[in-house]
Amino acid sequence: MNKTIGNILVTLIIIFTVSTNIYTTFRQIEDLHTTEVGEFRNVKYLSSGEMNAIEWIDSDTKNDDVILAPQKISNYLPALTGNRIFSGHWAQTINFEEKFKLAEKFYSSGEIPANLPIIYIWWPTNSNALAPKNLAEAYRNPEVIIYKYG
Repeated sequence: MNKTIGNILVTLIIIFTVSTNIYTTFRQIEDLHTTEVGEFRNVKYLSSGEMNAIEWIDSDTKNDDVILAPQKISNYLPALTGNRIFSGHWAQTINFEEKFKLAEKFYSSGEIPANLPIIYIWWPTNSNALAPKNLAEAYRNPEVIIYKYG
């Protein structure tokens, strides 16, 4: 009887392990084919236009300059440029929820909330919102415009 219970347990462990691996694999394949980046989705790669803009930030701005960027980009900027960001990783941004909502509101409307302590604004050229007005362009490529704000 103990051998039967042991065989059943081993079979159940194998079934659950295999089914979990199949689910995870298909989920990752599905994520590779999506262009939409959700609130906390993992980004698998950055485009060459995004990387060129990041290289410009790294070489042409001061590390103390705070950058407002979409969630997809803001998690990369500190590591790749040394710059500070307005809203980034949920666990490493003070008052994350408030800052995240302000950033989301800006990227959906194009209207800059008053008194943000930022110097540059990252603007994806494929954004559906109207671009911010009366700001000087500091950098541009076909995918990204970086505006000087402060």
